[in-house]
Amino acid sequence: MTMEDAEHLGRLFNTDSKQGEVRHDRFVPAFVGATLQKVVDDLETFNRQVGRLWNDNEDVALVVLEEDQVSAGLMMNERIAEELALLRKSYPDLEYVASGHWVRLPKYDVPGDLWEQTVVEVCFQIPELIPGQPPYGFYVRPGLTLRGAQVPGNYAYPAATPFGSDWGKFSWQLETWTPNAKIVAGTNMSNFARSIVERLRQGV
Repeated sequence: MTMEDAEHLGRLFNTDSKQGEVRHDRFVPAFVGATLQKVVDDLETFNRQVGRLWNDNEDVALVVLEEDQVSAGLMMNERIAEELALLRKSYPDLEYVASGHWVRLPKYDVPGDLWEQTVVEVCFQIPELIPGQPPYGFYVRPGLTLRGAQVPGNYAYPAATPFGSDWGKFSWQLETWTPNAKIVAGTNMSNFARSIVERLRQGV
């Protein structure tokens, strides 16, 4: 099987339909993009494992699947684990929810005198496909209000998170997302967390 064949196979695995519409996101992020690339980097091993699944008996196939699932899980979570470790250096009391890769910072100082609140909780998600997928948006609790009752832009309240449904959500992203295989050599989730103060300084 060539690399092109493997990509086609991954697309087939991800083929599904919803309300009559054909989709290709059934197991995403599995079998696509950076995750698939890691699996097929060693094409010889990939073809050998696929051959064992196809040709061996059921008992052998189940063992192969278990081996591959453990390996894929480790590969998918390696960068997220690095991001969390780096975040904990600046925010040692953060809370992490594995489902959806949510991070909650229990105390985040609100800068200046634009807002009624001076300290909030902040939460955000680490993208499943990081570093290829940049982070977007963050949530605050209690919901923020500007002095003078002016409503901030690109902000919605209430918004639901795994930590409750009484959060306010800001649309926000880093101007430049240039990650690196070596996490501290490029932009990362710690940069994103620190950038939140920039949005709060903008007020409206």
